[in-house]
Amino acid sequence: WVEALEPDAILSEIKRSIDFLETDLYTLPERQRSLRAVFDTSWNLLEEGERMAIQALTVFHNGFTHPAASQVGNVTLRILLSLVSKSWLQRGSDGRFHIHDLLRIYANQHLQANDKECQRSHSEHSVFFCDLLYDRKIDLQGSHQHQALVEIECEIENIQAAWKWAVIMGRIDLIERALYSLCAFYDVRGRFEDGEAMCRMASEKFSEISSGDQGERSYCLPVWARVLAWQSRFT
Repeated sequence: WVEALEPDAILSEIKRSIDFLETDLYTLPERQRSLRAVFDTSWNLLEEGERMAIQALTVFHNGFTHPAASQVGNVTLRILLSLVSKSWLQRGSDGRFHIHDLLRIYANQHLQANDKECQRSHSEHSVFFCDLLYDRKIDLQGSHQHQALVEIECEIENIQAAWKWAVIMGRIDLIERALYSLCAFYDVRGRFEDGEAMCRMASEKFSEISSGDQGERSYCLPVWARVLAWQSRFT
């Protein structure tokens, strides 16, 4: 389910880059003869807390803020700045932190080796961004609409990943919290194809859920109806 959150072709090529970029120049130290060896050496120099932090941070897409890192990975500002000084993260002029795609895939492989921690990180990521959408619901309907749209636009890649995880895991509660703001954003921005795709994904999952437990069916039907209403609007 983790790889379902990534564009498959890009993910495959990045993984190949980590595993196969190497040199046969044996005059170089062993730690410099392949990209993985370079990463392994740098990884082993990190403190345990830093390794746990960078693993958790790989669930983010296109950067993240300190508050997001704090909630999703319980990462302090001190650790973030330490990872910047050790070149595992970059910090932009806007204060957002970024991780290079190669480093992100490398560290994410360590995260996936711990299924419990992987599940927890993706769950916290999804909760954070679905809650962010829920908190912007009133703003999108009032005088602060522009500010809310800008904030959502800045985090849209994280938001889409959070939505996809919620759908894959059948988290009806998170889908319900995120639904209005996500769809309102796509509607106002004129991104109808993106909105339709997100709604179709959720609708297909609700179709699966509705064929199972009667309690889950009763819970999902009102949310499914709202998803279908938005989907028809986008269509």
